[in-house]
Amino acid sequence: MSKINIQGTVDNIRSKSNVYTPLIEAIVNAIDSIIEAKQIKGEVIIKVIRENSLQFDDTLSEIKSIEIHDNGVGFRQRNRDSFDTLYSLSKKSSGGKGFGRFMYLKYFADVKVHSVYKEEDGKHNERSFTFGRESEIIVNEVIKQVENLENKTIVYLNNLVKERNYDKELETISRKLLERLLIFFINDKFTCPEITLQEFDGSKKIVLNNYLSSDNEIKLVDTTKFSIKSQRVSVEESFTLKVFKIYFSKTDSKVILTAHNREVVESMLHNYVPEFIDEFYDEIIKGEKKQKRTTR
Repeated sequence: MSKINIQGTVDNIRSKSNVYTPLIEAIVNAIDSIIEAKQIKGEVIIKVIRENSLQFDDTLSEIKSIEIHDNGVGFRQRNRDSFDTLYSLSKKSSGGKGFGRFMYLKYFADVKVHSVYKEEDGKHNERSFTFGRESEIIVNEVIKQVENLENKTIVYLNNLVKERNYDKELETISRKLLERLLIFFINDKFTCPEITLQEFDGSKKIVLNNYLSSDNEIKLVDTTKFSIKSQRVSVEESFTLKVFKIYFSKTDSKVILTAHNREVVESMLHNYVPEFIDEFYDEIIKGEKKQKRTTR
């Protein structure tokens, strides 16, 4: 059996990423699992665990670990085998490259998975394992048969590596997540699972889906359908352009090309229209400027 140098692979990751990249990867995987399970009431819960330190003046401690819970299909044997394969092609049709899971190890010292699922033979199993850092992708795997329990999977991203930090406020984190996951919420042919970000003790919860129901957060400005015909072959493809105002965004206005519910290409709008390098504001409300960004 061939082996790989996992830590070396992680150390050599050169793609553009930040602390939100592994979290987005875990959430997208959870959504994919819910889709595969054909779960009508899909649910993704993100729990943040903070440092156990003294707090002054209601200041928040740093986030050290994150759990991602979902009620998707779980780590059935077929999914587990795909996960244990470097550059797996199991999600190629939907844009997956089979590499994103190594981002977990780039940003977290300890990564574990616990999953309860119904196997294809009808039996209910419980599987847990740890991400290896030497030559095996999956280590310390334990599988046991259980009673007819509901499917659930928990990904534990434990101990954020030093010199890396998440934003402390849940509102800030949820908004950054929403920008990266926006395609799941705006696809007319797809019902996004409920995605909740919360403190580990449940003292505070934010449902990301609710942002789109509020005119104060994200507003759909226009929708246009158009087609592009190839000059080389007799093929014509249809596209949909959606323009949004995102009032809480701190990033530049941008153009995002998506396919299969995934971001494929992102480009700053001022590369095409120089004026968009400036900040934009909508109306003045009670003497305060309401910030407006545009995402297409």
